[in-house]
Amino acid sequence: MLLRVVDYVANPGGGVRFMVELLAALANRSDDLRIELISHGTGLARYRQLIEPRLPGVRLVETSAQRRPFLQGRWRHRLPGATELQARLFGAGSLLRWQVSPQVFDGADLVWFPWVHWHEAPPPGATHVVGTYHDAIMHQCESVLPAALRNAAWQLEKGWFDSRARIVVSSEATRCATATLFGPRARPVSIVRLSADHASGLETAPLPAAWDWVDRPFILCPANTSAHKNHETLLAGVAAWNAGIPLVLCGAGTDFTVAPQDPRGAALHALAAESGLLTSGRLITLGYVSDALYYALLQRAWAVVMPTLAEGGGSFPVMEALQLGIPVISSDIPVLREQVAYYGGRPLWFEPLAAGDLADRLVALQLDYVWEREAAQAARSSLLRRGWDDVATDYMKIFTAAAGGGT
Repeated sequence: MLLRVVDYVANPGGGVRFMVELLAALANRSDDLRIELISHGTGLARYRQLIEPRLPGVRLVETSAQRRPFLQGRWRHRLPGATELQARLFGAGSLLRWQVSPQVFDGADLVWFPWVHWHEAPPPGATHVVGTYHDAIMHQCESVLPAALRNAAWQLEKGWFDSRARIVVSSEATRCATATLFGPRARPVSIVRLSADHASGLETAPLPAAWDWVDRPFILCPANTSAHKNHETLLAGVAAWNAGIPLVLCGAGTDFTVAPQDPRGAALHALAAESGLLTSGRLITLGYVSDALYYALLQRAWAVVMPTLAEGGGSFPVMEALQLGIPVISSDIPVLREQVAYYGGRPLWFEPLAAGDLADRLVALQLDYVWEREAAQAARSSLLRRGWDDVATDYMKIFTAAAGGGT
């Protein structure tokens, strides 16, 4: 089978991690499976860096997207005002749309879009197509994108749900969200749950000597500063807790030692300063770190806090911490409840927008920490272990059926 994978976004973080892990598992399944990855520009460069050293059997192919907006993806999009100009000239949808060449659909047994967001739906004549829809976050949390971009994204995604492509999601919560957003479709939406086993074969990196705080208790929140990650509640809750255990932030946008250029970063920086967390040394902001550094931090964490308001299939850091026996304090949202019900674990839950409730959970954890840590360690043996080979098996069933024209 020739599996042609198409992704022009190469979304940093969970999106790329999902791709690399699943492609590795698929490549190891059968000698009869040939994999081509189609991308372009920045996305292709990111995949070259991550895939070529690890998966030499995956063929990378550069193919430009048709009618690609001339201001996007090249040096011109960094010019002051370029984004606003493009939106005025081509509409808000031009900031999101990647319309792939019809040639992409020729000659392959199956074409898979592992990140349907921002890609136009396949043409009506394209049949053997599978698309993975990761989340409806931008629609559930309206502050993530301006209304014009959100509406443009809805139009693009609606095209996928109206198409003949088979759609895969990673949770029942996301499947219900798509039915609400786009209406019922003739073909069923399949659920393939993900794996939190991302560190297989990955060595942790030595931590910088200047990070002397790693030898003392610290709370870790690994999340970018997108609006749905809810750093406002996190910062307010930790400030109200007023303990001597610092909060460590890592993820895109969390390096507060650099003056933030975007409005949200500036607002979070101001909130951290006003709360006293920055000046007291109770907040350590690292910015984006490598996977190897992240896992080294995770293994040393006193606890992990995840304040997110919305996710697609759950939270990778929550499951990774539970698998290591690290206490977790998590926002009480349906998709995370679903994730824990499926895989197991015992987080401490708090109301997502209630900083006082988060502070109360932190107080409770600190008072009973020895017991909570022992309970988290004991719970590891009862967790459902789902590896990327399991994910690949489920995807191959869908790929085989789609390539053969079945449902």
